[in-house]
Amino acid sequence: CYYNHEGELAGFDIAYAYELARDLDCRLEFVPLNLEKLGEELESGKYDIGMSSLIMNEERLKLMDFSSPYTEDSNVLIIPAHDRRKFINPETTFNTPGLLIGAIGGYKSTVKRHFPLATLVPDGDINVELVEGKVNAWMWGKTSSIVWCESRPNFVVADYGGLVGKRYFAYPIRVGSIDFNLFLNN
Repeated sequence: CYYNHEGELAGFDIAYAYELARDLDCRLEFVPLNLEKLGEELESGKYDIGMSSLIMNEERLKLMDFSSPYTEDSNVLIIPAHDRRKFINPETTFNTPGLLIGAIGGYKSTVKRHFPLATLVPDGDINVELVEGKVNAWMWGKTSSIVWCESRPNFVVADYGGLVGKRYFAYPIRVGSIDFNLFLNN
């Protein structure tokens, strides 16, 4: 989701939120969420559903239930175009000591798992960390990475053909919300 030129929230998840509220015949209220406290906030009733490209992963599955995934995306690295040769061979890249990789949210655990000798630079801003050369690469989903690189020709996507796994995007809800989950999935 994003703010459009009129300063209103827009995007796939926002459109779905409005449709869901109409289907449930209820009032819609947008509440900012904290990714680090997502499970707590759902459990406390701060909101009923988390929306906006939230990744279903094993850490989150312990704390909340999820709808069925509505999309999936391969994990990739965004790298400076001039460094593409350094990132061609997955075996070499996965085991390069001292590599600095930026990531946020659910992508942090992927960096730790697949790049054991790299240093994770968590919770930064891709437009600062990667663009200013503070990290060697940025872990993200393939679709978002391709779109991001389209407007930045000095960067390219290193896609390892699924060797770095996939991410499944779904809507998190409070544990035990069986009826709500069935409704969402239908």
